[in-house]
Amino acid sequence: MILNIAKWNFDRNNTNFFRDLEETMLQEEALEFKDGLQDYWCAPSEHLKQTAIVDMVDAYCDFVFVLYGTEYKMLGADVAIDLSRYHNQANYMSKCLESLGIDYKTLNKSLELVIEANSRKGTKKVKGKIQKGSDWYDPKDKIHDLMFGEAL
Repeated sequence: MILNIAKWNFDRNNTNFFRDLEETMLQEEALEFKDGLQDYWCAPSEHLKQTAIVDMVDAYCDFVFVLYGTEYKMLGADVAIDLSRYHNQANYMSKCLESLGIDYKTLNKSLELVIEANSRKGTKKVKGKIQKGSDWYDPKDKIHDLMFGEAL
């Protein structure tokens, strides 16, 4: 999967490292995960708990996608950042999901679904971020089907 993420960035000429952009994207995904935790704790129904779990899994996968992409872009760059705190955050997220009964295989399959959806994005960039093209779809429905066997 790591090579697929690097290739995704390469195919979009997304190979230059911009510290502020990378850290902003990682922070956005981490905040989405945190919001999902809050939604889970406050969910008044099982359906809304499932939705929150799917949101957390999607945010975790997006975080990992950005993190591995950041590592690829840092290869040979003049400037680098210590990514250990982001790896610690990814580990924390995976431990939270594990405590909800989500195993490593499910997280890996979910990451594959996110990579597949992202591969349908176009190549247009706005402020350094690849924009979602008309072929892109939200992988949350497929993640939900994988985890709970039914559509959202």
